[in-house]
Amino acid sequence: MKTADSKGRVTLGAPFANRPVLIEHFEDAVIVRVARVLPESVARELPISGEWLDRDDPARAAVRRGLADARAGRTTPVADARPKRRSRGR
Repeated sequence: MKTADSKGRVTLGAPFANRPVLIEHFEDAVIVRVARVLPESVARELPISGEWLDRDDPARAAVRRGLADARAGRTTPVADARPKRRSRGR
């Protein structure tokens, strides 16, 4: 367990040292994810469509089925997808 200091700061430890992170806030949880940062000029040159999808037949078929289902209104509501809080006893 970690405790925030008087300014709300928490140290993350060596695995996160000098690395950019994304911080997601939820009602009772915070998720910290290691991120990668690209200069805007490089990001503009990246293909918008994933070329990997053109080479992956099963993935492309799954995406097409999903898009067709969404267009046809065949969707399923998803329950709250936020992480569940661990019990204190683990």
